[in-house]
Amino acid sequence: MGDGGRAFTGFSGGDLDEPVVRGIVFARMTNLVGGRAPVRPAVCDRVAALLSGPPLPRVPLYGETGPGEALPLACVFGDLDRADLDRAEEEALLGGSPCSAALVADTAMHARTGSSTPR
Repeated sequence: MGDGGRAFTGFSGGDLDEPVVRGIVFARMTNLVGGRAPVRPAVCDRVAALLSGPPLPRVPLYGETGPGEALPLACVFGDLDRADLDRAEEEALLGGSPCSAALVADTAMHARTGSSTPR
């Protein structure tokens, strides 16, 4: 088995650090308020509320994989009330690459400050 008896099903291995999750939300916000995403201001308000509301959602560091960043974005935005979102608004939330942008920014910050290497 080679994995110490652990089964590699579902998510395991910890979560992304909170600054990275915060960066994902912030990067998504820049997409939404930039004027190119087909979303209403109310959707932007819901996403922005993640930055100041209750603790940010947990985003597994390892586990299931899928195309692009759909699965980690589903973790971040999964608890948003999506009952009144149209298809284009849902696609605007779950498309693109804000996770990559947040991870690159976090890595650059760690490199610049000389702090310990991020996970």
